[in-house]
Amino acid sequence: MSRWRIHLQSGEYHGFWQVRDRLPRPEVWYLARERNVVFLYDCVLRNRTAMAQQIFEGAAKNTCAWIYASEYSVCPEWEAKNVRLDSLTPLFYNPREAPFWTDVKGKNIDNSEFKRIVLFEGDAYAVE
Repeated sequence: MSRWRIHLQSGEYHGFWQVRDRLPRPEVWYLARERNVVFLYDCVLRNRTAMAQQIFEGAAKNTCAWIYASEYSVCPEWEAKNVRLDSLTPLFYNPREAPFWTDVKGKNIDNSEFKRIVLFEGDAYAVE
């Protein structure tokens, strides 16, 4: 099981994907968003709703959302040029705009499960 989020803390890895792997042993590592495409499998969108609501109401940003995945594969961007975004469903998370994960219609999709999610150029897309 791994947990994925965008690292917003200032420093060397600001804006990278932060990955927390749990197996075989706990590990944290970072991946540049603009140079890699990630395929996540058996995913769940998670959110700390109380923290997200505070951010939505103007509090300082803090870690409150993740994508959990049972498996993943990372490809360099040049290997994934065949990813067709028009066949994917965008997933959004910005607690300044909505205190939950949303789809293109703005619907709350917290805790939704997806067989596959593609992380491409910093955005998340569900594979239908």
